[in-house]
Amino acid sequence: MKAHAMRCSKPVVQIMVSSLILSMLAVSVQAAGRSGDDRINGVDLLSGFDTLWTTGATWDTGTPTALGQSLLRRNLQIVVDRANSRTLAQETAAYFDDRRDQSYSATSGLGSLTAAYRTGAGAFTTITQFDDSNKTVKYDDKGNGAGSSTSALGKVVDLVGAVRNDASTTPAKSHYLYPRPWRQSLDGQSLAFVVA
Repeated sequence: MKAHAMRCSKPVVQIMVSSLILSMLAVSVQAAGRSGDDRINGVDLLSGFDTLWTTGATWDTGTPTALGQSLLRRNLQIVVDRANSRTLAQETAAYFDDRRDQSYSATSGLGSLTAAYRTGAGAFTTITQFDDSNKTVKYDDKGNGAGSSTSALGKVVDLVGAVRNDASTTPAKSHYLYPRPWRQSLDGQSLAFVVA
């Protein structure tokens, strides 16, 4: 009887240990994100980018290094090539990933469980269409990301929030100030079309 009770509690213990580890990770990620210390907030992981790009005073004044010039140019060409060969479905998916709340977009990674999770978590987005208006109007998502804390999956929503909130690429973006491809030009041609 005692062995049976121990076997039944093993999954509960595993879940508790996993939750504890995730909680500790969330706290450390939050502390690192707030620290302003590039050694612990993830920026140092990308330090090799300094060999490719010289950061300017503002996001649009940096320049490629001699080593980075051909590589970064090739990167822009790949963006152009992909934009010119994408399907409408790919263009729509990319637009949704860019404009929707990131936590909401990440739920699509649940595959066949996406709809069930979104329903159980009460997750919603206000960006539901992709049409010609998207080329001239910047829509901002007024949804609730991964869902509501008061939903049936509220504890999961809270955990996602704890892990996600300060796990950000913002420190690296602020450090390197490398403009996104669609804010650049290639051979004098604006690349703004890649997001339209």
